[in-house]
Amino acid sequence: MSTYPYGDVMAKKVLKKIMLGLCIGAAVVAGLCALALGSLGLLLRYAVNTYGPDFLHTRVELGSCTVSLASGTATLHDFVLGNLAGYSAPDALRVQSMTVGFSWLSLLRKTVILKTVEIRQPSVHYEKKAGTDNFKALLSAFQKDTQEKTSAHTEPTSRTSRQRTTSTKKLLIHDLRISEGTLTLNLPQTAGKNISLPLPRIHLTNLGAETGGASPAAVAAAVLTAIYHEITHPSISGTLDRMLGITATKAAEAGAEAKKGVEKIKRTLKNFLEK
Repeated sequence: MSTYPYGDVMAKKVLKKIMLGLCIGAAVVAGLCALALGSLGLLLRYAVNTYGPDFLHTRVELGSCTVSLASGTATLHDFVLGNLAGYSAPDALRVQSMTVGFSWLSLLRKTVILKTVEIRQPSVHYEKKAGTDNFKALLSAFQKDTQEKTSAHTEPTSRTSRQRTTSTKKLLIHDLRISEGTLTLNLPQTAGKNISLPLPRIHLTNLGAETGGASPAAVAAAVLTAIYHEITHPSISGTLDRMLGITATKAAEAGAEAKKGVEKIKRTLKNFLEK
């Protein structure tokens, strides 16, 4: 039996208040986490649409983004990488769906670790003109951006450039896959007409691993270089040659048939006039 019953009652009341406060605090934290999670997709979309063009020197758009806390993934919809000025198609790359698996802790660090990147059903437009093509132009812009960032670490720069260099996060991608893509070609030999072919599957690993992370421009350059390698692969050019050969043959056959039809009409008219 307690010697101080009043003290026990007070202790119980204080304990209840502490437990209640902890429960309320936990609920508030959970609510804030849920709110932050719900806003993360919107923030990511805003970041891509706002800072993407600055990093990649071309039009960059992201339609929507959803984040799953349970699986640690983000799904991006309707991603667009625009062409530079001077090309007929507005986009070099358009992706319907892109799923990214990432490390939550890396979001707080300078290098963001992406465990997996799955790009499905991309539409790639390749256009060749005046001794160059749209992919070479984009890669040249990305390379220039990477060189500027490298020199920024060794040479004095303006305050704005220093802020951009120090605030840019790096990316480390362990596994990237591209599948079910469509390649549209606009070449001089196609006479300005588009020809569509299936894009071969692409698998890249450990992007940025050698340097402990790479800039968004460097990662984009690596992905476009892999796509460019597939575009210029002999299998693509061989398929294109066969398609153009078939097209030319059909055109020649159609022309021959048309010529026969004209000759037949001439013979008919001649016979009619001679009667």
